[in-house]
Amino acid sequence: MDTRPPPPDAADAPGVREMISRLVDDTAGYARAEMDYLKAELGDRSSHIGPALGLFGAAIALALALLVALIVGLTIWLGEAIGLGWSILIVTFLGAIGVWLLAIIGSAHIKRAFRPWEKP
Repeated sequence: MDTRPPPPDAADAPGVREMISRLVDDTAGYARAEMDYLKAELGDRSSHIGPALGLFGAAIALALALLVALIVGLTIWLGEAIGLGWSILIVTFLGAIGVWLLAIIGSAHIKRAFRPWEKP
């Protein structure tokens, strides 16, 4: 005895045009659903961007204020030992060296980022 199912009836099978039409409709529906999902996801995420930027801005402002306080404190502390004029000169010189080093390192990164494409 043969237990295989009988072959489908050719008259009941959809034609090639109908199959392509279904495929196009299904693909368009899938693309619409993905776009709706993406819009919803981006809408949810974008509601967090404003507060995050504000908090980062406040953190940067506070960090700059702390850096200024550190520099002033270092200048006053060093000024008690060697005189205020010399301490201002030394702290300014050390700060300039720090700025110069950071600029050199940043410039090297920029040059690497914008170097010409190399073919393998």
